[in-house]
Amino acid sequence: MVVSASAQRIDELAAKMKADSDSAALLIESLKQAREIAQAQLDPALYNALSWPVDLTGYEKYLTEFSKWIPRQSGDEVWKKPGTDEHQEVYDRLCHFYWLINQKVGPNRDTVVQSIPYFDEFLLFFARDWGSFLNTTDSFSQEIMESFIKYSPEYAVKDSMIDGRPNAPSGWLTFNQFFGRELNPGLRPIANPADNRIVTSPADCTFRKRYDIGPDSTIPEITVKKTHKFASIEDLLEGSQYKSAFANGTFAHYFLGPYSYHRFHTPVAGVVRECFSVTGLVYLDVNITGGQFDAPDSSQGGYEFAQARGIIIIDTTDSPFGDIGLVAVVPVGMCQVSSVNMTATVGKSLLKGDEFGYFLFGGSDIIVLFQEGVKPQIDTGSQYRNYGTQIASCCKSSEGKVSFDLEIGTLSSNKSLFIHAGSYTTRYQQRGSITIKEKNSPGTEQTFNFKPTSSVVGYTEMLNQTFSVKDNTFYEVTVTIENDRETGGRAWYPSTIMPPAQLSAGNYHEKVVTSEDMKDPDDVNDTVVRLVWFTRP
Repeated sequence: MVVSASAQRIDELAAKMKADSDSAALLIESLKQAREIAQAQLDPALYNALSWPVDLTGYEKYLTEFSKWIPRQSGDEVWKKPGTDEHQEVYDRLCHFYWLINQKVGPNRDTVVQSIPYFDEFLLFFARDWGSFLNTTDSFSQEIMESFIKYSPEYAVKDSMIDGRPNAPSGWLTFNQFFGRELNPGLRPIANPADNRIVTSPADCTFRKRYDIGPDSTIPEITVKKTHKFASIEDLLEGSQYKSAFANGTFAHYFLGPYSYHRFHTPVAGVVRECFSVTGLVYLDVNITGGQFDAPDSSQGGYEFAQARGIIIIDTTDSPFGDIGLVAVVPVGMCQVSSVNMTATVGKSLLKGDEFGYFLFGGSDIIVLFQEGVKPQIDTGSQYRNYGTQIASCCKSSEGKVSFDLEIGTLSSNKSLFIHAGSYTTRYQQRGSITIKEKNSPGTEQTFNFKPTSSVVGYTEMLNQTFSVKDNTFYEVTVTIENDRETGGRAWYPSTIMPPAQLSAGNYHEKVVTSEDMKDPDDVNDTVVRLVWFTRP
Protein backbone atom coordinates (compact mmCIF):
# COMPACT_ATOMS: atom_id res chain seq x y z
CA MET A 1 0.00 0.00 0.00
CA VAL A 2 2.79 2.41 0.94
CA VAL A 3 4.94 1.48 -2.06
CA SER A 4 1.95 1.93 -4.37
CA ALA A 5 1.41 5.40 -2.87
CA SER A 6 5.01 6.30 -3.71
CA ALA A 7 4.56 4.90 -7.20
CA GLN A 8 1.53 7.13 -7.66
CA ARG A 9 3.53 10.19 -6.55
CA ILE A 10 6.30 9.34 -9.01
CA ASP A 11 3.79 8.92 -11.85
CA GLU A 12 2.20 12.28 -11.01
CA LEU A 13 5.60 14.01 -11.00
CA ALA A 14 6.51 12.42 -14.34
CA ALA A 15 3.23 13.59 -15.88
CA LYS A 16 3.79 17.17 -14.68
CA MET A 17 7.35 17.18 -15.98
CA LYS A 18 6.27 15.93 -19.39
CA ALA A 19 3.68 18.71 -19.55
CA ASP A 20 6.18 21.33 -18.38
CA SER A 21 9.11 21.22 -20.77
CA ASP A 22 10.94 24.11 -19.08
CA SER A 23 10.97 22.40 -15.68
CA ALA A 24 11.86 19.06 -17.27
CA ALA A 25 14.83 20.72 -18.95
CA LEU A 26 15.98 22.14 -15.60
CA LEU A 27 15.74 18.70 -13.97
CA ILE A 28 17.71 17.05 -16.76
CA GLU A 29 20.33 19.80 -16.58
CA SER A 30 20.62 19.28 -12.80
CA LEU A 31 20.97 15.50 -13.19
CA LYS A 32 23.70 15.84 -15.83
CA GLN A 33 25.56 18.50 -13.88
CA ALA A 34 25.37 16.43 -10.69
CA ARG A 35 26.89 13.45 -12.49
CA GLU A 36 29.58 15.52 -14.20
CA ILE A 37 30.75 17.19 -10.98
CA ALA A 38 30.58 13.94 -9.01
CA GLN A 39 32.59 12.10 -11.65
CA ALA A 40 35.33 14.70 -11.30
CA GLN A 41 35.26 15.23 -7.53
CA LEU A 42 33.69 12.24 -5.77
CA ASP A 43 35.74 9.25 -4.65
CA PRO A 44 35.68 6.91 -7.70
CA ALA A 45 34.54 3.86 -5.74
CA LEU A 46 31.68 5.81 -4.17
CA TYR A 47 30.74 7.28 -7.54
CA ASN A 48 30.55 3.81 -9.10
CA ALA A 49 28.42 2.46 -6.25
CA LEU A 50 25.64 4.96 -6.98
CA SER A 51 23.29 5.35 -9.94
CA TRP A 52 23.40 8.51 -12.04
CA PRO A 53 20.21 9.13 -14.04
CA VAL A 54 20.46 11.74 -16.80
CA ASP A 55 16.92 11.81 -18.22
CA LEU A 56 13.31 11.66 -17.01
CA THR A 57 12.97 7.91 -17.52
CA GLY A 58 16.15 7.21 -15.59
CA TYR A 59 15.08 9.52 -12.77
CA GLU A 60 11.68 7.79 -12.49
CA LYS A 61 13.50 4.45 -12.19
CA TYR A 62 15.84 5.89 -9.55
CA LEU A 63 12.92 7.21 -7.47
CA THR A 64 11.13 3.86 -7.68
CA GLU A 65 14.21 2.01 -6.42
CA PHE A 66 14.78 4.56 -3.65
CA SER A 67 11.17 4.23 -2.44
CA LYS A 68 11.85 0.55 -1.72
CA TRP A 69 15.25 1.06 -0.09
CA ILE A 70 15.49 -0.01 3.54
CA PRO A 71 18.21 1.89 5.46
CA ARG A 72 21.02 -0.40 6.55
CA GLN A 73 24.76 -0.21 6.88
CA SER A 74 27.20 -2.22 4.81
CA GLY A 75 30.70 -3.43 5.55
CA ASP A 76 31.79 -2.69 2.00
CA GLU A 77 34.84 -0.42 1.95
CA VAL A 78 33.12 1.93 -0.49
CA TRP A 79 30.87 3.20 2.31
CA LYS A 80 33.65 3.65 4.84
CA LYS A 81 34.12 7.13 6.28
CA PRO A 82 37.74 8.15 5.52
CA GLY A 83 40.11 7.84 8.45
CA THR A 84 37.63 5.93 10.63
CA ASP A 85 36.07 2.50 11.08
CA GLU A 86 32.65 4.06 10.59
CA HIS A 87 30.52 3.04 7.60
CA GLN A 88 28.01 5.56 6.29
CA GLU A 89 25.94 4.05 3.50
CA VAL A 90 22.77 5.60 4.92
CA TYR A 91 24.30 9.08 5.00
CA ASP A 92 25.78 8.76 1.50
CA ARG A 93 22.53 7.59 -0.07
CA LEU A 94 20.56 10.42 1.53
CA CYS A 95 23.12 12.97 0.34
CA HIS A 96 23.09 11.47 -3.15
CA PHE A 97 19.29 11.79 -3.33
CA TYR A 98 19.51 15.56 -2.77
CA TRP A 99 22.76 16.10 -4.66
CA LEU A 100 20.97 15.15 -7.89
CA ILE A 101 18.50 18.03 -7.51
CA ASN A 102 20.70 20.50 -5.64
CA GLN A 103 22.56 21.94 -8.64
CA LYS A 104 22.32 25.58 -9.69
CA VAL A 105 20.96 25.51 -13.22
CA GLY A 106 19.09 27.67 -15.71
CA PRO A 107 20.28 30.59 -17.86
CA ASN A 108 21.63 32.51 -14.86
CA ARG A 109 22.75 29.49 -12.81
CA ASP A 110 20.47 30.61 -9.99
CA THR A 111 17.70 27.99 -10.09
CA VAL A 112 17.52 24.79 -8.05
CA VAL A 113 15.03 22.11 -9.07
CA GLN A 114 13.69 22.01 -5.53
CA SER A 115 12.45 25.57 -6.04
CA ILE A 116 9.87 24.36 -8.57
CA PRO A 117 6.65 24.54 -6.51
CA TYR A 118 5.19 21.17 -7.43
CA PHE A 119 8.61 19.53 -7.06
CA ASP A 120 8.80 20.90 -3.50
CA GLU A 121 5.41 19.35 -2.84
CA PHE A 122 6.46 16.05 -4.40
CA LEU A 123 9.51 15.82 -2.13
CA LEU A 124 7.37 16.39 0.95
CA PHE A 125 4.82 13.70 0.11
CA PHE A 126 7.47 11.29 -1.19
CA ALA A 127 9.31 11.61 2.13
CA ARG A 128 6.07 11.05 4.05
CA ASP A 129 5.21 7.95 2.01
CA TRP A 130 8.68 6.53 2.56
CA GLY A 131 8.39 7.35 6.26
CA SER A 132 5.11 5.42 6.34
CA PHE A 133 6.92 2.45 4.82
CA LEU A 134 9.52 2.68 7.59
CA ASN A 135 6.63 2.30 10.05
CA THR A 136 5.88 -1.19 8.71
CA THR A 137 7.39 -4.49 9.86
CA ASP A 138 8.78 -5.01 6.34
CA SER A 139 11.26 -2.21 7.05
CA PHE A 140 13.22 -3.90 9.84
CA SER A 141 14.85 -7.16 10.83
CA GLN A 142 17.49 -8.61 13.13
CA GLU A 143 19.95 -8.46 10.24
CA ILE A 144 19.36 -4.73 9.74
CA MET A 145 19.84 -4.03 13.45
CA GLU A 146 23.09 -5.99 13.48
CA SER A 147 24.37 -4.04 10.46
CA PHE A 148 24.21 -0.83 12.50
CA ILE A 149 25.82 -2.44 15.55
CA LYS A 150 28.66 -3.93 13.52
CA TYR A 151 29.43 -1.22 10.98
CA SER A 152 28.26 2.02 12.60
CA PRO A 153 29.37 2.38 16.23
CA GLU A 154 28.34 6.07 16.08
CA TYR A 155 24.71 4.91 16.30
CA ALA A 156 25.48 3.55 19.81
CA VAL A 157 22.73 0.94 19.48
CA LYS A 158 23.94 -0.90 22.58
CA ASP A 159 23.03 2.14 24.70
CA SER A 160 19.44 1.07 24.08
CA MET A 161 19.90 -2.66 24.70
CA ILE A 162 19.73 -4.81 27.82
CA ASP A 163 21.45 -8.21 27.82
CA GLY A 164 21.78 -8.02 24.05
CA ARG A 165 18.11 -7.28 23.43
CA PRO A 166 16.26 -4.04 22.65
CA ASN A 167 15.12 -2.21 25.78
CA ALA A 168 11.61 -1.84 24.31
CA PRO A 169 9.38 -4.64 25.72
CA SER A 170 8.22 -5.67 22.24
CA GLY A 171 11.62 -5.17 20.65
CA TRP A 172 11.95 -2.91 17.61
CA LEU A 173 9.40 -4.11 15.08
CA THR A 174 9.88 -1.34 12.49
CA PHE A 175 12.78 0.78 11.33
CA ASN A 176 11.27 3.90 12.84
CA GLN A 177 10.93 2.19 16.22
CA PHE A 178 14.63 1.39 15.98
CA PHE A 179 15.53 4.90 14.84
CA GLY A 180 13.52 6.60 17.60
CA ARG A 181 14.73 4.18 20.28
CA GLU A 182 14.98 5.26 23.91
CA LEU A 183 18.23 5.22 25.85
CA ASN A 184 18.83 3.06 28.88
CA PRO A 185 18.33 5.00 32.15
CA GLY A 186 21.22 6.95 33.65
CA LEU A 187 23.24 7.58 30.48
CA ARG A 188 22.55 11.31 30.28
CA PRO A 189 23.00 13.12 33.62
CA ILE A 190 21.47 16.60 33.60
CA ALA A 191 23.81 19.50 34.45
CA ASN A 192 22.59 21.69 37.32
CA PRO A 193 18.99 20.44 37.23
CA ALA A 194 17.87 23.01 39.83
CA ASP A 195 19.37 26.05 38.08
CA ASN A 196 17.75 27.41 34.92
CA ARG A 197 20.64 29.79 34.38
CA ILE A 198 22.62 26.75 33.29
CA VAL A 199 20.93 25.78 30.01
CA THR A 200 21.45 22.21 28.80
CA SER A 201 21.49 20.67 25.36
CA PRO A 202 18.03 19.56 24.21
CA ALA A 203 19.50 16.79 22.05
CA ASP A 204 22.63 14.85 21.17
CA CYS A 205 24.08 17.32 18.68
CA THR A 206 26.85 19.66 17.60
CA PHE A 207 26.81 23.46 17.69
CA ARG A 208 26.49 25.21 14.34
CA LYS A 209 25.84 28.95 14.76
CA ARG A 210 24.65 31.71 17.07
CA TYR A 211 22.81 34.82 15.85
CA ASP A 212 21.40 37.94 17.44
CA ILE A 213 17.73 38.49 16.62
CA GLY A 214 16.83 42.00 15.48
CA PRO A 215 14.13 44.30 16.91
CA ASP A 216 11.82 43.25 14.06
CA SER A 217 12.38 39.55 14.90
CA THR A 218 14.58 38.99 11.84
CA ILE A 219 18.14 37.73 11.47
CA PRO A 220 19.81 39.86 8.75
CA GLU A 221 22.73 37.42 8.40
CA ILE A 222 20.34 34.74 7.08
CA THR A 223 18.53 35.06 3.76
CA VAL A 224 15.95 32.33 3.25
CA LYS A 225 16.56 30.18 0.17
CA LYS A 226 14.36 30.89 -2.86
CA THR A 227 13.49 34.33 -1.45
CA HIS A 228 15.18 37.67 -0.87
CA LYS A 229 13.83 37.87 2.68
CA PHE A 230 15.80 37.89 5.89
CA ALA A 231 15.01 34.94 8.13
CA SER A 232 12.13 35.77 10.46
CA ILE A 233 11.56 34.26 13.87
CA GLU A 234 7.87 34.99 13.35
CA ASP A 235 7.96 32.64 10.36
CA LEU A 236 9.94 30.04 12.29
CA LEU A 237 7.34 30.14 15.09
CA GLU A 238 4.41 30.03 12.67
CA GLY A 239 1.17 29.52 14.58
CA SER A 240 2.61 30.52 17.96
CA GLN A 241 1.14 33.34 20.01
CA TYR A 242 4.71 33.98 21.19
CA LYS A 243 6.19 34.46 17.71
CA SER A 244 7.06 38.10 18.47
CA ALA A 245 8.35 37.44 21.98
CA PHE A 246 11.96 36.85 20.93
CA ALA A 247 12.72 40.20 19.28
CA ASN A 248 16.25 41.34 20.26
CA GLY A 249 16.88 37.87 21.64
CA THR A 250 19.29 35.09 20.67
CA PHE A 251 19.11 32.23 18.14
CA ALA A 252 21.30 29.13 18.65
CA HIS A 253 21.43 26.38 16.01
CA TYR A 254 22.51 22.74 16.53
CA PHE A 255 22.76 19.73 14.19
CA LEU A 256 21.84 16.07 14.73
CA GLY A 257 23.31 13.49 12.35
CA PRO A 258 21.40 10.38 11.22
CA TYR A 259 23.38 8.45 13.86
CA SER A 260 22.31 10.69 16.77
CA TYR A 261 19.86 9.78 19.51
CA HIS A 262 16.72 11.40 18.10
CA ARG A 263 14.60 12.24 21.11
CA PHE A 264 14.68 15.73 22.53
CA HIS A 265 14.57 17.06 26.07
CA THR A 266 13.87 20.35 27.83
CA PRO A 267 16.94 22.59 28.29
CA VAL A 268 15.34 24.36 31.28
CA ALA A 269 12.57 23.72 33.80
CA GLY A 270 9.26 25.52 33.41
CA VAL A 271 5.65 25.44 32.31
CA VAL A 272 4.79 24.32 28.77
CA ARG A 273 2.86 27.19 27.16
CA GLU A 274 2.74 25.68 23.65
CA CYS A 275 3.76 22.39 22.04
CA PHE A 276 2.82 21.56 18.44
CA SER A 277 4.12 20.56 15.01
CA VAL A 278 4.27 22.68 11.84
CA THR A 279 3.95 21.16 8.37
CA GLY A 280 6.83 22.24 6.15
CA LEU A 281 9.15 21.28 3.32
CA VAL A 282 12.00 18.76 3.16
CA TYR A 283 15.46 19.90 2.09
CA LEU A 284 19.15 19.08 2.33
CA ASP A 285 22.04 21.17 1.04
CA VAL A 286 24.83 18.87 -0.24
CA ASN A 287 28.39 19.58 -1.39
CA ILE A 288 31.37 17.39 -2.25
CA THR A 289 34.41 17.92 -0.04
CA GLY A 290 37.55 15.80 -0.06
CA GLY A 291 35.98 13.21 -2.33
CA GLN A 292 33.00 12.69 -0.03
CA PHE A 293 29.46 14.00 0.23
CA ASP A 294 29.12 16.76 2.77
CA ALA A 295 25.88 18.21 4.13
CA PRO A 296 27.32 21.28 5.90
CA ASP A 297 24.04 22.26 7.57
CA SER A 298 24.80 25.98 7.52
CA SER A 299 22.14 28.28 8.92
CA GLN A 300 22.89 30.92 6.29
CA GLY A 301 20.49 29.39 3.76
CA GLY A 302 17.63 29.67 6.22
CA TYR A 303 16.02 26.35 5.25
CA GLU A 304 14.96 25.79 8.87
CA PHE A 305 12.39 28.56 8.50
CA ALA A 306 10.35 26.53 5.99
CA GLN A 307 11.08 22.94 7.03
CA ALA A 308 8.80 20.53 8.86
CA ARG A 309 9.35 21.34 12.54
CA GLY A 310 8.03 21.33 16.06
CA ILE A 311 7.66 24.23 18.50
CA ILE A 312 7.69 24.17 22.29
CA ILE A 313 7.54 27.32 24.42
CA ILE A 314 8.75 26.90 28.00
CA ASP A 315 7.94 29.62 30.54
CA THR A 316 10.44 29.90 33.39
CA THR A 317 8.98 33.09 34.87
CA ASP A 318 7.66 31.51 38.07
CA SER A 319 10.00 28.53 38.14
CA PRO A 320 11.59 27.83 41.55
CA PHE A 321 14.74 27.03 39.59
CA GLY A 322 15.20 30.52 38.17
CA ASP A 323 13.56 32.96 35.80
CA ILE A 324 15.15 33.42 32.37
CA GLY A 325 11.87 34.26 30.67
CA LEU A 326 10.47 32.27 27.77
CA VAL A 327 12.68 29.68 26.07
CA ALA A 328 11.65 28.21 22.72
CA VAL A 329 12.99 24.96 21.30
CA VAL A 330 12.37 24.19 17.62
CA PRO A 331 13.26 20.68 16.37
CA VAL A 332 13.60 20.86 12.57
CA GLY A 333 13.23 17.89 10.23
CA MET A 334 15.77 17.61 7.42
CA CYS A 335 15.67 15.59 4.18
CA GLN A 336 13.69 12.39 4.77
CA VAL A 337 12.64 13.49 8.27
CA SER A 338 9.23 15.03 7.76
CA SER A 339 7.83 13.65 11.00
CA VAL A 340 8.51 15.73 14.11
CA ASN A 341 6.50 14.28 16.97
CA MET A 342 5.76 16.62 19.89
CA THR A 343 4.53 14.91 23.06
CA ALA A 344 4.53 17.47 25.91
CA THR A 345 1.23 18.59 27.47
CA VAL A 346 0.39 22.31 27.46
CA GLY A 347 0.11 23.69 30.99
CA LYS A 348 2.27 20.99 32.53
CA SER A 349 5.43 21.82 34.47
CA LEU A 350 8.49 20.02 33.16
CA LEU A 351 11.85 19.56 34.82
CA LYS A 352 15.07 20.19 32.99
CA GLY A 353 15.87 17.11 30.90
CA ASP A 354 12.28 15.86 30.53
CA GLU A 355 11.47 14.43 27.10
CA PHE A 356 9.09 16.46 24.94
CA GLY A 357 9.22 14.70 21.56
CA TYR A 358 11.18 12.76 18.97
CA PHE A 359 12.14 12.61 15.30
CA LEU A 360 11.73 9.70 12.96
CA PHE A 361 14.26 8.74 10.30
CA GLY A 362 17.00 11.02 9.00
CA GLY A 363 19.19 13.92 10.01
CA SER A 364 17.74 16.91 11.78
CA ASP A 365 18.36 20.23 13.48
CA ILE A 366 17.34 21.81 16.73
CA ILE A 367 17.12 25.52 17.53
CA VAL A 368 17.01 27.22 20.93
CA LEU A 369 15.64 30.77 21.26
CA PHE A 370 16.21 33.14 24.18
CA GLN A 371 14.43 36.41 24.92
CA GLU A 372 15.94 39.87 25.12
CA GLY A 373 17.83 40.57 28.33
CA VAL A 374 18.80 36.98 29.07
CA LYS A 375 22.21 37.41 27.41
CA PRO A 376 23.17 33.71 27.12
CA GLN A 377 26.87 32.91 27.14
CA ILE A 378 26.73 30.11 24.56
CA ASP A 379 29.38 27.41 24.31
CA THR A 380 30.38 27.58 20.64
CA GLY A 381 32.78 24.63 20.76
CA SER A 382 32.61 22.11 17.92
CA GLN A 383 32.55 19.04 20.17
CA TYR A 384 29.69 16.55 19.98
CA ARG A 385 27.54 16.99 23.07
CA ASN A 386 24.92 14.80 24.68
CA TYR A 387 21.56 16.08 25.82
CA GLY A 388 21.73 17.28 29.42
CA THR A 389 25.22 18.78 29.09
CA GLN A 390 25.64 22.54 29.52
CA ILE A 391 25.38 24.64 26.35
CA ALA A 392 24.90 28.13 27.83
CA SER A 393 24.75 30.18 31.01
CA CYS A 394 22.19 32.94 31.32
CA CYS A 395 21.13 35.86 33.44
CA LYS A 396 18.31 38.35 33.17
CA SER A 397 19.11 42.06 33.13
CA SER A 398 16.96 42.50 36.22
CA GLU A 399 19.31 40.33 38.25
CA GLY A 400 21.66 43.22 38.90
CA LYS A 401 20.21 43.61 42.38
CA VAL A 402 18.57 40.80 44.32
CA SER A 403 17.62 40.25 47.91
CA PHE A 404 16.36 37.43 50.05
CA ASP A 405 15.17 37.22 53.62
CA LEU A 406 15.47 34.73 56.41
CA GLU A 407 13.65 34.68 59.72
CA ILE A 408 15.32 33.24 62.79
CA GLY A 409 13.34 32.19 65.83
CA THR A 410 15.04 31.33 69.12
CA LEU A 411 13.65 28.46 71.16
CA SER A 412 15.82 28.60 74.31
CA SER A 413 17.69 31.25 76.28
CA ASN A 414 21.39 31.90 76.81
CA LYS A 415 22.33 30.72 73.36
CA SER A 416 24.08 32.43 70.51
CA LEU A 417 23.49 32.23 66.82
CA PHE A 418 26.18 31.71 64.19
CA ILE A 419 25.47 32.78 60.64
CA HIS A 420 27.76 32.14 57.70
CA ALA A 421 26.63 33.69 54.43
CA GLY A 422 28.57 33.65 51.18
CA SER A 423 28.04 34.16 47.49
CA TYR A 424 29.79 33.19 44.29
CA THR A 425 30.08 34.68 40.83
CA THR A 426 32.24 33.71 37.87
CA ARG A 427 32.75 37.19 36.41
CA TYR A 428 30.71 39.86 38.12
CA GLN A 429 32.14 42.22 40.70
CA GLN A 430 29.83 41.96 43.70
CA ARG A 431 28.69 44.44 46.30
CA GLY A 432 26.12 44.02 49.00
CA SER A 433 25.24 43.86 52.64
CA ILE A 434 23.41 41.85 55.25
CA THR A 435 21.18 43.39 57.93
CA ILE A 436 19.91 41.68 61.09
CA LYS A 437 17.35 43.14 63.51
CA GLU A 438 14.77 42.10 66.05
CA LYS A 439 11.38 41.69 64.45
CA ASN A 440 9.10 44.70 65.01
CA SER A 441 11.86 46.52 66.93
CA PRO A 442 13.11 49.62 65.07
CA GLY A 443 16.58 50.76 65.98
CA THR A 444 18.00 47.26 66.53
CA GLU A 445 19.46 46.93 63.02
CA GLN A 446 23.06 45.82 62.50
CA THR A 447 24.47 46.00 58.95
CA PHE A 448 27.54 44.26 57.58
CA ASN A 449 29.06 44.79 54.13
CA PHE A 450 30.47 42.19 51.81
CA LYS A 451 34.15 41.47 51.84
CA PRO A 452 36.21 39.41 49.39
CA THR A 453 37.42 35.94 50.22
CA SER A 454 41.03 36.13 49.16
CA SER A 455 41.63 32.41 48.91
CA VAL A 456 39.07 31.74 46.19
CA VAL A 457 38.60 34.03 43.19
CA GLY A 458 34.97 34.92 42.66
CA TYR A 459 33.76 34.34 46.19
CA THR A 460 32.59 36.98 48.64
CA GLU A 461 31.91 36.37 52.31
CA MET A 462 28.97 38.41 53.56
CA LEU A 463 28.90 37.31 57.15
CA ASN A 464 30.77 34.97 59.42
CA GLN A 465 29.78 36.03 62.92
CA THR A 466 28.24 34.96 66.22
CA PHE A 467 25.26 36.87 67.68
CA SER A 468 23.82 36.84 71.16
CA VAL A 469 20.07 36.28 70.92
CA LYS A 470 17.11 36.81 73.22
CA ASP A 471 14.84 34.04 74.33
CA ASN A 472 11.68 33.47 72.25
CA THR A 473 12.47 36.29 69.85
CA PHE A 474 12.24 36.47 66.07
CA TYR A 475 15.06 38.08 64.12
CA GLU A 476 14.78 39.33 60.56
CA VAL A 477 17.77 39.06 58.25
CA THR A 478 17.90 40.70 54.81
CA VAL A 479 20.66 39.98 52.31
CA THR A 480 21.14 42.32 49.34
CA ILE A 481 23.41 41.41 46.44
CA GLU A 482 24.40 43.84 43.69
CA ASN A 483 26.39 42.89 40.61
CA ASP A 484 28.53 45.30 38.65
CA ARG A 485 26.89 44.59 35.29
CA GLU A 486 29.45 46.59 33.33
CA THR A 487 31.93 43.78 33.77
CA GLY A 488 29.63 41.37 31.89
CA GLY A 489 29.41 37.67 32.54
CA ARG A 490 27.08 35.44 34.44
CA ALA A 491 24.51 36.04 37.10
CA TRP A 492 24.98 35.80 40.82
CA TYR A 493 24.81 32.54 42.70
CA PRO A 494 22.63 33.01 45.82
CA SER A 495 24.14 32.42 49.22
CA THR A 496 23.84 29.49 51.51
CA ILE A 497 23.02 29.95 55.18
CA MET A 498 24.35 27.01 57.15
CA PRO A 499 27.45 25.99 59.16
CA PRO A 500 30.79 26.44 57.39
CA ALA A 501 31.35 22.70 57.21
CA GLN A 502 28.14 22.37 55.23
CA LEU A 503 28.57 25.43 53.02
CA SER A 504 27.42 24.56 49.51
CA ALA A 505 26.53 27.45 47.20
CA GLY A 506 23.07 27.37 45.79
CA ASN A 507 21.38 24.97 48.25
CA TYR A 508 18.64 26.11 50.62
CA HIS A 509 17.61 24.10 53.66
CA GLU A 510 15.96 24.41 57.04
CA LYS A 511 18.76 23.80 59.51
CA VAL A 512 19.11 23.70 63.31
CA VAL A 513 22.48 25.13 64.40
CA THR A 514 24.34 26.52 67.43
CA SER A 515 27.61 28.38 67.56
CA GLU A 516 28.89 26.31 70.46
CA ASP A 517 29.85 23.11 68.77
CA MET A 518 28.62 23.25 65.16
CA LYS A 519 27.40 19.69 65.46
CA ASP A 520 25.27 18.04 62.83
CA PRO A 521 21.89 19.82 62.82
CA ASP A 522 20.13 16.59 63.69
CA ASP A 523 22.01 16.41 66.99
CA VAL A 524 20.87 19.71 68.51
CA ASN A 525 17.62 21.61 68.97
CA ASP A 526 18.62 24.93 70.49
CA THR A 527 18.03 27.39 67.67
CA VAL A 528 15.89 27.04 64.56
CA VAL A 529 17.09 28.79 61.43
CA ARG A 530 14.37 28.99 58.78
CA LEU A 531 15.40 30.45 55.45
CA VAL A 532 12.73 32.20 53.40
CA TRP A 533 14.29 33.33 50.11
CA PHE A 534 13.23 34.95 46.90
CA THR A 535 14.99 36.22 43.78
CA ARG A 536 12.69 38.92 42.56
CA PRO A 537 14.42 42.18 41.69
